[in-house]
Amino acid sequence: MTREDIFNNCEIKIFDKNSLCVQNREFMFAYNQPDSIVKSEFKGMYRNFGGLQSGYLEDSPEYEELYNILLDYSEKILNLLYENNRV
Repeated sequence: MTREDIFNNCEIKIFDKNSLCVQNREFMFAYNQPDSIVKSEFKGMYRNFGGLQSGYLEDSPEYEELYNILLDYSEKILNLLYENNRV
């Protein structure tokens, strides 16, 4: 799946400054900024509390590639919309 395929006809729902959902017919990806959820001793240890539902097997290269593209995209979107996105 190309980046163009990923973002053609996708819907982005922004819930707040820490979470969003990106979906189309092929997948549904939920992103939650982890530092807004975890205890202080776990801050900075995780990149996402959420997940990807798609037709790909979870351990497949296609799944990993799609997950990483959507993770990067989600972080950039929230950072652009909410500059200095801090908890």
